[in-house]
Amino acid sequence: MKTTDVNEINKNLKFDLFGIFHTLDHTHQPKKILDLALKISKYVIVYCHVDKNLEKQHLFSFTSEFLNYLNKNKIYTKDLTKSINKKTITPELYFLCSKNKINI
Repeated sequence: MKTTDVNEINKNLKFDLFGIFHTLDHTHQPKKILDLALKISKYVIVYCHVDKNLEKQHLFSFTSEFLNYLNKNKIYTKDLTKSINKKTITPELYFLCSKNKINI
């Protein structure tokens, strides 16, 4: 698998949708990753763990309160967790976010 340093991503790239799947809770700089995604994309979809019992590879865990924090900081969110038709029950959070409130 090829990895890319966040600092090397071309800031002139533009996307309609940027996906972050099971990575924000594995990084030392989740805000930097989310800010970059929001800078180059109209929408960002995030899929992350919300388990309070962390495993070694997780630096922290998100909660639904995280969405309130983002909204207060002008990153507008829509919780998609209940809209996902999953076959397994695991503590996860799915949300869409944008810097433009109209988009959400």
